[in-house]
Amino acid sequence: MEMMAPIPGMSLTKEPGNSPWEQPPLYNTVEESLAFYLEKFDNEEILDDMMFTLEMGYPIEAMVNFLTSHSVMEGYHSFDVKMLIAPVLHEYIVSLAEAAGVEFVERVGPSKEERMKERDKKRTQALLAKMLEEDTGAPSEEMVDKAEDMLEGEDTKSSDENEEEAPLIKRRM
Repeated sequence: MEMMAPIPGMSLTKEPGNSPWEQPPLYNTVEESLAFYLEKFDNEEILDDMMFTLEMGYPIEAMVNFLTSHSVMEGYHSFDVKMLIAPVLHEYIVSLAEAAGVEFVERVGPSKEERMKERDKKRTQALLAKMLEEDTGAPSEEMVDKAEDMLEGEDTKSSDENEEEAPLIKRRM
């Protein structure tokens, strides 16, 4: 059985600068890099593959991250340019998908609003628990239960109103 892993220190034996990301990037500006991507997206075969991938549930955020990271590794543009063009590419792909009538996923995970709401709920519960422990002027356990029920009731109410936003996957369309 042959081992395929590099030998420790092997990277120190190669001449520095042989990897694409160790060279100056092919495209130095945001404009040049965006033109590179837009030219690729004009190819009907590539566009068709992208729309199929989105329709299968692959998130746009992950697609943009993959495309831009791969381009950095291949030496097309720098990491700084990647960070600047990612939101533009994201919105461009969203507009392409909407124009094509493709149902798509933008991001996986809870939205910022959902994370903030969950954080506030945990803070309120911690404050109520602390007041119970202090025992001076603390609310009764019944009051704490009512407050927690109210907090949970808000979550149930908002998820009942929008059943499509209840899962962790946020969809547009």
